Formats: sequence, structure tokens, C-alpha cells
Amino acid sequence: MLASGRPSGTKDGAAEDGALTLFADAVVLAGTLAAGETTVLRLDPGRAAYLVAAVGSVRVNGIAAGPRDGVAIVEETEVTVVADTDAELVVVDVTAE
Repeated sequence: MLASGRPSGTKDGAAEDGALTLFADAVVLAGTLAAGETTVLRLDPGRAAYLVAAVGSVRVNGIAAGPRDGVAIVEETEVTVVADTDAELVVVDVTAE
């Protein structure tokens, strides 16, 4: 977790991991996937996300996204991300309102 607007002591609370505090109901996450690796992003109901492959190419629920392509994720509670190449990802989890 890079940054969080969630209160300390809650899931993804900023103070828990020394993350930058945001003044919004959002969490900024980052990670890497090796080529062929898969991960599942789970979103709570009422949440949305924006995913960018900063480096590499991925498939998000089967839809291709290349380097620096942005993927808006709404009305999903589970998203499967498969790395076509080694990839670095940034995900911003926000309220869907």
C-alpha cells in the first residue's frame, strides 16, 4: 500500500503500514507480476478501481491492457489480472459513488 484515506485500525488504514495519508476514501496499491502470473483483486460492494500497468502488459478479466493503459473497474467485486509480460501495477481503490 502506498497511500490510504482509511482510518488507522481499519482494513488498509494508513497508519498501519506507514502509508501516506490521503484525505479521501481511497487506497493506492502497487505490485509486480511475473509473466504468466495471475492475481485476483477483490473489491467490496460500492467500490470501484482504476488499474494501470505502469510497465508491461496484462489482461484484466480477459481485456488486454498495455503499458500505461488505464482500466476503469466498476460494478465488479472480483477482478482477475494475468500478466502477459513482467508487469508493474498501480491500483487506486475508490468509492463508486
